[in-house]
Amino acid sequence: MKSMKVNMLGGFSIEYSGNTLSYKDIRSERLTKLLVYLLINHKKAISVQELIDVLWVDDEVNNPVGALKNLVYRLRNVIKECLGEDNFIISSRGNYGWNNDIPMVLDIEQVEELYHKSKQALTSKKNKQAYLQQVVKGYKSGIFKAIVAEHWAIRVETYYRKLYLNAVEDLIKIYEEAKDYNGILNLVNHVISVEPLEENLYYYKVKAMLKLQKRTEAYECYKESKAYLCEKLGIVNPKKLESIYAEFPKKIQSKNSSIEDIDIEMNRKTDRDNKTFMCDYNVVFREIYRLEQRRIRRLGISEYMVLFTVNHGSHSLNGDKVAELLGKAAVILGDAIETSLRSGDIASRCSELQYVALLPNCPENMVSMVASRILDRYEKEVTKQNLYIKFKRAGISIDYNLKNISSGIVKKLSL
Repeated sequence: MKSMKVNMLGGFSIEYSGNTLSYKDIRSERLTKLLVYLLINHKKAISVQELIDVLWVDDEVNNPVGALKNLVYRLRNVIKECLGEDNFIISSRGNYGWNNDIPMVLDIEQVEELYHKSKQALTSKKNKQAYLQQVVKGYKSGIFKAIVAEHWAIRVETYYRKLYLNAVEDLIKIYEEAKDYNGILNLVNHVISVEPLEENLYYYKVKAMLKLQKRTEAYECYKESKAYLCEKLGIVNPKKLESIYAEFPKKIQSKNSSIEDIDIEMNRKTDRDNKTFMCDYNVVFREIYRLEQRRIRRLGISEYMVLFTVNHGSHSLNGDKVAELLGKAAVILGDAIETSLRSGDIASRCSELQYVALLPNCPENMVSMVASRILDRYEKEVTKQNLYIKFKRAGISIDYNLKNISSGIVKKLSL
């Protein structure tokens, strides 16, 4: 019987009998969710209620069962148009499911199978390396990004991402045993392009360069990696990367920089130069706050801080749905803050549902206008929900006590 190939890594497509269905053919976010959920759960029957909970997690519908039937009808038509007349989606006794009479090869399952083969005790080292290399190659750039924001997709993405990084670690150990440091370097350079915020990768990269006697290049990579992780994650001294510093020759460690070298390094352009400085709250933001306290004491000026809090005004949703909705709203609020403030402003996520911002050189009469601009941008992005964003303004004082605290200003967003 004809076999179907389903790709979810690095993109989304279904190939069957010489025909292809891709993401652009579906033209509907909710149809895409339904299709992907059916495919990922193709080994079981899925209840109507489960599908309703997945597809309308943020919305309330008057007739969810009817809405689901309509959605399944539309999806069947899209599949029929692209892949042919076969019965791909079946329904029985109040459940829906994928037709497993049609043989399917799902790339995420292939990657998982290859990884488990590499872990079997009887697998030779040569075959283990081959399996792990196929895992790295097959993972591509990870799970199809258009669905990762969904709560159920996050669990799937997290599982396969962990599997991928474990495979990378296992492959590095094999290369280390074989003293194949060029192999490690090529591997981590590729994986960094997929997972750029994994500290371990930079550690292995620097270590491999040292083993290849590329000491100067390794030291430059070490410094650049530290700066990158600090900028992106707020990690000032990443422990794993710091542990390799002692392996640098003393001559390189003690190399003096000229003022020209420092100037060049400080003026390197990054993709965040024209954006708000978003940083870690517990380390970076606190230190900047204290520096600003010293500055305003010295100059005799005022400076303001704004706290943004996401709230929900609906009592019609259960606790899990409210928590998920608020989490998504907080991410959107963070994006609104980053794109609305000036490049010299500083902001940080100080709790799960809160952001705090410092506004240097911002007059008192402009602070509320700045906050309103952020909320206006946020309002354009949120889904139709009964959300509240509260912001509170306070002046920073030089004696470690807040001053000029304004009354809480609330903006209700019912779209």
